[in-house]
Amino acid sequence: MFGEPNIPFEDGQAVWRALQAYRKTRPVIARKDKVIARKDKKEADFADALIVFKADAMAAVSGTELKGLYTFDVAARQLPLTAAP
Repeated sequence: MFGEPNIPFEDGQAVWRALQAYRKTRPVIARKDKVIARKDKKEADFADALIVFKADAMAAVSGTELKGLYTFDVAARQLPLTAAP
């Protein structure tokens, strides 16, 4: 899609970095209900990766450093710049 001239991206570098980080994530076991000991594998979403890298790009534009983003999503915490609250 990056080679297609009819599909413009607002920030191609952020999209590319998000895609590469997303591809490195793996499904993780996350408890959905604390009462029932049922465990399901959860995957990170590409949208989460895009939010992280878009925020990092916007921080760079404004001359600041993004220290990180907090997320309750266990799978999304595999992404760089994310942490548990």
